[in-house]
Amino acid sequence: MLAEEGLKGPNDLVYAIDGSVYFTDLSGGRVYQITRARSGVGGAPPKGEVRIVLETPAPNGVALSPNQQQLYVADVKTSMVRVFTLAPDGALTNGRDFAPLRVDGLKTDESGNVWMAARTAITVYDAQSRELGSITPPEQPSNCCFGESFRGLYITARKSVYHVPAKVAGTRTF
Repeated sequence: MLAEEGLKGPNDLVYAIDGSVYFTDLSGGRVYQITRARSGVGGAPPKGEVRIVLETPAPNGVALSPNQQQLYVADVKTSMVRVFTLAPDGALTNGRDFAPLRVDGLKTDESGNVWMAARTAITVYDAQSRELGSITPPEQPSNCCFGESFRGLYITARKSVYHVPAKVAGTRTF
């Protein structure tokens, strides 16, 4: 077990290239980082450290920028997606509002765009917080991810999963 104490509703996660994991605890109002486990001397490697990196009313989706220097966090209670700079130790700094949307899940693409599952559509913003457009599936979307060699967007909805070919590759994080 990597993390259990005090968690109320772990929800979404993203895996960073340094081996750490960021995840949201929707009901607990926190974003956590599990640092990469470091090798011990003469025994089993220790577990990574689990630490709180953000407290916010209802964090839901979480995604890393393609260069892994920023973390996007969607809060469903405030209906705001925020973006934070990652410090060298993985802490979050310089938080700012990114998009005024109630978002369930989100992902980034290699061009730095952010694909967000909002109430009625997948809404896409560029890295400068400008809305580029949206994809409206037949049902309310709940999340999205890139698959099919990171060139296809999969959209989960309440009762279905949809696939949309994409012209840009998704960021290779999970």
